[in-house]
Amino acid sequence: MQKNNYHTAIAIYFATKPHFFDGDLQKKPNIRKCSELPWQQTNAKLWDEVTETLCDLNFIQAKACSKQTYDLVKDYHLALDGLPEYQPEKEKERKRQERLDKYTQDLIACAKGIIATEELEIPESITPWTEKQLNAEIERIRTNPTRMDRLRDYINFLGREMESLQKFASEVKGFSIQQAYNYADTGMVHRATENFVTKINKLTISPVFLEKWNPKHALFSTFNVGSHTICALHMSVDEKILIAGDFSGNFYIFNLVSLELKLRIKAHDGAVNTVSISADGRIGLSAGKDGEIKIWDVKAQSCRGILTGHTDEILASAITADGERCLSGGRDQTLRYWDIENQKCIAILGDNKYITTLALSGDGKRVVSSTNILIGQSHTVDVWDLSAMKLIDRYEEGYYPSYKSTAINLDGTVIIAGNDDPNNSDIKIWSKSNNQFIKLDAHSHIISSLSLSADTRFLVSSSLDNTMKVWDIEAEQNIKTFRHKNYFNHPLSSSISVDLSKIVVSDLGGPIRVWNITEGSCIGTTKGHNGLATCAAIAKTTGIAVSGGWDHKIMVWDLRSGNCDFTLEHRYTINRLKMYSDGKKIIVEDGEFADQVTQLSLWDLSTKDLIGRIRKHCFPQWDFRILQKSNHILAFLDEGGTDVELWDMNKEKLLFVFKGHSKQILNLSIHPDENYFISTGEDQNIKLWDLENHQYKSTFIDNCPVRCSKILSDKNVFASGNMKGIIKIWSLSDEHLLHQLNVRNNGITHLEYSPIMQLLISADMEGWISVWDTKDYHLIFTERAHPSAIQNLTLFNRNLILSRGGDQSIKIWSLPDLKCLAAYQADGRITDLDGPSIKGEIILSLSSGEIRIIHFNEKN
Repeated sequence: MQKNNYHTAIAIYFATKPHFFDGDLQKKPNIRKCSELPWQQTNAKLWDEVTETLCDLNFIQAKACSKQTYDLVKDYHLALDGLPEYQPEKEKERKRQERLDKYTQDLIACAKGIIATEELEIPESITPWTEKQLNAEIERIRTNPTRMDRLRDYINFLGREMESLQKFASEVKGFSIQQAYNYADTGMVHRATENFVTKINKLTISPVFLEKWNPKHALFSTFNVGSHTICALHMSVDEKILIAGDFSGNFYIFNLVSLELKLRIKAHDGAVNTVSISADGRIGLSAGKDGEIKIWDVKAQSCRGILTGHTDEILASAITADGERCLSGGRDQTLRYWDIENQKCIAILGDNKYITTLALSGDGKRVVSSTNILIGQSHTVDVWDLSAMKLIDRYEEGYYPSYKSTAINLDGTVIIAGNDDPNNSDIKIWSKSNNQFIKLDAHSHIISSLSLSADTRFLVSSSLDNTMKVWDIEAEQNIKTFRHKNYFNHPLSSSISVDLSKIVVSDLGGPIRVWNITEGSCIGTTKGHNGLATCAAIAKTTGIAVSGGWDHKIMVWDLRSGNCDFTLEHRYTINRLKMYSDGKKIIVEDGEFADQVTQLSLWDLSTKDLIGRIRKHCFPQWDFRILQKSNHILAFLDEGGTDVELWDMNKEKLLFVFKGHSKQILNLSIHPDENYFISTGEDQNIKLWDLENHQYKSTFIDNCPVRCSKILSDKNVFASGNMKGIIKIWSLSDEHLLHQLNVRNNGITHLEYSPIMQLLISADMEGWISVWDTKDYHLIFTERAHPSAIQNLTLFNRNLILSRGGDQSIKIWSLPDLKCLAAYQADGRITDLDGPSIKGEIILSLSSGEIRIIHFNEKN
């Protein structure tokens, strides 16, 4: 009792203290209060008080601002763990984890040959909730939420926003409130923002685009990895460790308990195609394009050896439960069996076909492989006996389809394969014990991954049709489907827990997502394209925006309602589009590599009519600039284009070709009066052209390829930025170099100019923004805005800058002091961005196909 009184007294003391020592500035959080208050309240068993603390967005902001976001996760789980109403569920989870831990150790013993597979106590799979059960529980939470429900809703919110909060809360005032508003269209977290959201600088998703609130959402948490696409992942049997690899050669280690990224390291030269981890998460491996297999000590987070021998790209791997042996296969048409401890190859298996997938039985005695076609060869699904080192079964042979995914059960008696027919992909299941064959009509596109529960009751399949499905194998039916464009855009890899409680999925251009597929649901759909959204544009003065995608559609959006008013159909994939300043017309560039055709189309949005079209039989895409006064366009090819073409789109007529560059043109800068323009290129030349008279005027020579330029129209000069990170100021009248500005050796990506404030703003490949005073060209401020290259930089409202980084975030900055006013972290790859309009609207297109309209409002 005395100890409890002690915790209560301290809790009361800290509860009276402010969250921040500097009040509304929110730059000096009360670190002691953030650290101690929830801990003291939990230990004092003040359950109502700790619930209020953890559901206070100002407390969350302070905790995240003090870089304690991961500790905040622990605060929630400690509080939840102590709640009286949680105890029955806690006991149930404790027993489940005990079974998992025992199974992990038994599986290792089985792989070592200490016990037989028949002696294993296989954890029973959790039967997924039905939609009726889920809907009833959601309604209960909606109408009568408990303390446990409130904490869990915030845990779900934090699971998705944790990394964003850790990154931006200390930088942006009220960031937690912004993210809580963007979390869902209603619910406990969203409602908590009602008293705050109008009082902060914010980037808020238009309400129509907000996701429907779902307190039983299957999405448990996300791991954002910036612009890197994860192409391989594997979770340990005890569900504590996840390893992954991406297309850039990086290797990752994640802690699934604390939800932390523990290691990210450049491990391979080229894509990491495959990773595998031992049952207890102690040993991992990664392999890929460079043909090397790296062995990882996961606890020490270090590489303990490299296995060499493959002569070509490795596509698949598997590791035994004890982490002592592994298999690998790939394009060199061999299946290799390795001794990890001694770092040597035990045997080379193979059938002169390159291996696309591998799956190892739990006892480590059988491996199933699938092969891809080479000229004159057929696809097969093969089973190998690793004791005898020989092929023992061939379940399928034919020239079509091939197989992109396989699975095998504990003792190797059930073999599963999913094919890569893009039109109708099925799953085939062979059971050797009862000679049964099952064929499941599963997906409408390539099956990218298969995961089997330990008791062989359930199968989870992911497909490029943007769905993930749970199958009851005995009943031969799909019992649950997760379809959500925002979350399943071309799934690439997945890993399932042994009892079906969790699945981890990566997709093209998105983060790693951890799902609860037994007690969660994924309801509602997001607005956008069916497939990759490639481009977007917004009218600055009207309420119209447009987007394009791989589905060959132009979608026209009403910014007031958030609805798609109508679509324009194209024959080809939409690559790029731009809008006239009045919002009445758009130029669209589309094309298809297979047909070697690209075209530019002019559409009238008011009549929905195609006004003009330029069609060329050459695949390289076009970049172009609209001349607003004349309605003409300047266009050049993205790849190898050395000429700039002037077109009258209304008449479909080529007016003039500006010739002069010897290598690829990189950028065009047009004078506001549209009487001349500047072109820059890889040939290190900057050329000035007379638009009115269609004449070449002069050439400025740099000593490096010039990425961008900006005309300072009121000064009769222009600025250029080259690949070495040097900005040069040139005189337009006498062609002289006036100034040379150096900050660091990072290639300049963008230049902007504010004539009102007399400022030049630059952005570079390392994510820095720099502000220069153009009265004497001295550096005023420089700031690391993003951790990687800045991909967009836009000046608006005279003194504000919008930036987009390779980390998939956008930020608003004030000039000249480069103070970050607002930030937004996308949960997928941003493919394009435009805005803001005069009302502060920004349009984003995402690789998932989703379109988002985001509002920027300065503090009232």
